[in-house]
Amino acid sequence: MGLVENRPGLQWDRYNREMFLVLIVALAAGVLEAQTPYHLKSTPETIYRGFFPRNAKPAITVPSGAVVEIDTLSHQGLNSFQNCAPAQGDFSAGRCQPSGELDPVKFQAQQGVAASEVLPDATDVFYKLDYATHTKTGSGHLLTGPIYVEGAEPGDTLEVRVVKIQARVPWGYNTQSPAGALPGYLAEDTRKLIRIRGDVALFAPGIEIPLKPFQGVMAVAPADEYVSPIPEEAQLGYVGSRPPGPMGGNLDLNDLGEGASIFFPVFQRGAQFFTGDPHQVQANGEVSGTALEQSNTVTMQFIVHKKDGLKFPRAETPTHYILIGISTDHNKAAAGALRNALEFLQTEKGLTPADAMAFASLAVDINIAESVDFTNVVMARIPKAFFKNAKADYWHEPLKIRNEAQRQGLEPLPKK
Repeated sequence: MGLVENRPGLQWDRYNREMFLVLIVALAAGVLEAQTPYHLKSTPETIYRGFFPRNAKPAITVPSGAVVEIDTLSHQGLNSFQNCAPAQGDFSAGRCQPSGELDPVKFQAQQGVAASEVLPDATDVFYKLDYATHTKTGSGHLLTGPIYVEGAEPGDTLEVRVVKIQARVPWGYNTQSPAGALPGYLAEDTRKLIRIRGDVALFAPGIEIPLKPFQGVMAVAPADEYVSPIPEEAQLGYVGSRPPGPMGGNLDLNDLGEGASIFFPVFQRGAQFFTGDPHQVQANGEVSGTALEQSNTVTMQFIVHKKDGLKFPRAETPTHYILIGISTDHNKAAAGALRNALEFLQTEKGLTPADAMAFASLAVDINIAESVDFTNVVMARIPKAFFKNAKADYWHEPLKIRNEAQRQGLEPLPKK
């Protein structure tokens, strides 16, 4: 079954039993193909930090329809052993020098986290990552990949189904700074250690927040002609992982957890999928600049749709269609999300332009997903329930726990 190794802070045998049951249920429901899942570990060889290389050596190559368990590491609290001055292009080696930063065990000890709760692969990546070629500046998101999917070619669409997300440690961080969505509100950087128990984050005595885990970063390799919106990156010809774009990336959209399908336009052979920035819960906006940042193992299924013509990422959940707009200007991001939703309503639901606009005004919520990552993400959420003739054969049932209503405090938490 491709079961996992010992995970500090968690009962590894319990994790394996849970994953076995998840896969058996999914197989019985016809969600997954009858196959042994692949397992991609987070290692110095399979991690790129802070940028999306194009045509990097595959971390793993899988067929369309494959199910892959992917270990991901949070960048919060995982310092860089080296700082680097980036070189031109994706693969030219940068100039790096020791940073003097603490390794994960020593750093987490200062925050009150025991050495037994620190993942060994975090320490391996800290010391052994080839910073000159697997990073640009040395810092940023830790991205596991690339996953090459056989048969994926430019012009195709890659569907990524999020089957399961499991925390790898029972703790994570939220950080706050003078930046974020309200610059200047705080005077200095602060860090909050938050532990989890079951399906809730133990924010403070008497305050529990339901978990809604998702991957903050999911992306395919960018097109050759894509230019980063950050001038310093554009000048050097690489694509950093902070601002999202047509390839996906740092979407920070909390609907994209278990049960979601995300559709990415393919720009490079094999699609070359990366994921990282694992979260346990985040409100829309991500106003401090971070979520509950916590290392995850995510189980995904990869399906290639040939020559689908998709130009921009979109998503689907058991309850909604989600269209996305991205821009450095919130108004333009909202307009992009609305435009994509109107096009979807016309092409997929057969509405006229006028009816599409009328339906959107009555039934489509335009929500901020995140407003802190140079480019901003706005989503248009179209409820499926309003289309009475729509097929009810989506691959995943709505979540019964960790749901959006509970996260927003609209429904009570499950009794313990």
